[in-house]
Amino acid sequence: MHDDYSGPGRLPHADDRLWRHPSELAALSRQRHLSTRSTVVFSAMGGALLMGVLWLTLGGSTKVRVATERVTLVPVVSVNPRTAPADEWTRTVTEIARPATVAVRLIGSSENIAGAVAIRDDGYLVTSSLATAGAERVMLILATGESSEAVVVATDPASDLALLKIDGRMPAAIMSGAGRPGEGESLAVVDPNGSPETRVVMSGAGISASRTGDLLTGVIALDGTIGNLLPGSPMVDSTGAVVGVILATSKNAPVAVMPIEVARSVAEEMIQTGFFSHPKAGITARDVMSYDDTNVATGALVTSVEPNGPAADSGMLVGDVIVEVGGTPVSTMAEMVGELMGRRPGDKVDFLVMRSGRAVTCHVRLVSATD
Repeated sequence: MHDDYSGPGRLPHADDRLWRHPSELAALSRQRHLSTRSTVVFSAMGGALLMGVLWLTLGGSTKVRVATERVTLVPVVSVNPRTAPADEWTRTVTEIARPATVAVRLIGSSENIAGAVAIRDDGYLVTSSLATAGAERVMLILATGESSEAVVVATDPASDLALLKIDGRMPAAIMSGAGRPGEGESLAVVDPNGSPETRVVMSGAGISASRTGDLLTGVIALDGTIGNLLPGSPMVDSTGAVVGVILATSKNAPVAVMPIEVARSVAEEMIQTGFFSHPKAGITARDVMSYDDTNVATGALVTSVEPNGPAADSGMLVGDVIVEVGGTPVSTMAEMVGELMGRRPGDKVDFLVMRSGRAVTCHVRLVSATD
């Protein structure tokens, strides 16, 4: 363990950080200047020796997705999926989300630093926390060209999400309830800074994006680099439904997208409490390696279990290999975290583990990482 953090606001040594709870890292990262953007490198985690406390234990271009919904204050109103011809679908589907998308500027500046999308019709929007640069208030440029000042209600550096609030109402985006987009699916960027772009999903599974001082887990990976795309801008599928929010990276980094179901969960708790309480299962784990004597080729190998923690109470043991979370198969630690992102303390989750060749189900009640 390394105790020298080399000054205030600096993060612990990488070896130390691997053993620290991300809530600790988030607290430390808040002390540094949020305007600094660092290169993000995607890792599918296969074959990696990465250790981490599991705090969140997280078709074609015309494919039709279903189960979309428009989120209003009350109630949730169902809408039908929208499709468009392949030669014009990018423009068509981004126009659906355009009224709910804004550009974000620092007060007194004429430069757009981020995008944001309205998740409710009562003035709440989500954007990238890193892009807001620690500001308490920002200026929003609406799709109509009008401007409106917004309060930064709360930020969560661990997920790179920030919640904004304007006075009055604006149209809420249609948000997908169809789950994560699949590998090879085409998505469109609703970028208030320029023309819409099409990107292809490289991985819809929960993977990890590492950045200096941060580890964002459970994100969707898109092809190409972020370039001039504004972080906080929404990604939509071929129905025009928002599937995720672009996270802040450097211009040459791959595009990382936080799934909309996670962004909504984080935002709703921020609205209710002013912060987001990350759930945890009380274990550390890593990917199964080829030299592990586990009788399974993939999964998340449990390396420690917190005494009297939720996983311990469920009967989970060191050496168990987690292969399914909440009914969904997982093959890496990152996928497991991704499956649990968006859940809250108090939720009950079934972990299917392999133990000495036997399948065992552990019923885990998640607790708050701050408890």
